[in-house]
Amino acid sequence: MSPLKGHFSHIDDRVDGTFQRPIANAKVELWLHLLGLLNPWLKFATSTTDAGGDLYYRTPLIAPGTTYAMRLFATNNAVAVNPQTGLDLGGPYWTEPGDAGSPIQHRANSNGVELDFSYDFTDRNRGKYFNIAVTIRRARAFADARRGDSDRSPRLPSSPRR
Repeated sequence: MSPLKGHFSHIDDRVDGTFQRPIANAKVELWLHLLGLLNPWLKFATSTTDAGGDLYYRTPLIAPGTTYAMRLFATNNAVAVNPQTGLDLGGPYWTEPGDAGSPIQHRANSNGVELDFSYDFTDRNRGKYFNIAVTIRRARAFADARRGDSDRSPRLPSSPRR
């Protein structure tokens, strides 16, 4: 088994300063690519970061030389944040850990090798989607704690202003 792990945070600009906040309770897709030119990338699992922005997932090595990657989504139990552009009809915003245009990918040649995808999203363009998600998640938790009935607030779609 090869553990895939990561700690993920996003930039949060506030009037009292700029902080890195954990990307909590976000959907994460795990992808693999086998050696060979004709083999496409395949999604093999979906998981979720914990409240601290951490992910730990154990998977068997399919074959030596398998390359792994992750996609983090700006989603949680309260919201699915859509991309800012109307041209992307593929669902909620997602990005890969790593600098824009240079995603983190790890090749595993044997079982037991820990693959760390940790990344701090310090750019405001990608960070804004995760900031929206955490703000709406906190607002929903606040509202749900004060509701007089047992119904939970529904999950919302959202996107940044253009």
